[in-house]
Amino acid sequence: MIRRPRCPFCGYRLDEKGRCQHKKCADYERTKILEAIDKKQEEEAAANAVENAHEPSQDAGSSNVSNGII
Repeated sequence: MIRRPRCPFCGYRLDEKGRCQHKKCADYERTKILEAIDKKQEEEAAANAVENAHEPSQDAGSSNVSNGII
C-alpha cells in the first residue's frame, strides 16, 4: 500500500495533485490559487476546442488555386 505524503506545514494528507486541502493550513492559500489557475486553463481549453470544431479548414479553398484550377 502506497502512503500519500503529508503537508509539511500541518501534517494533513495531500490530495492526488500533492496539494493540502486543510482549510486552516497556511499552504491552503496556495492550493486555492493553483486550483483557480487549473479551472481557468480547463475553461480556455474547452472554449478553444469548441472554436476549432466550428472553423473550416484553411486548405479547403486554397487547394484549387494552388493547382492552377479556378
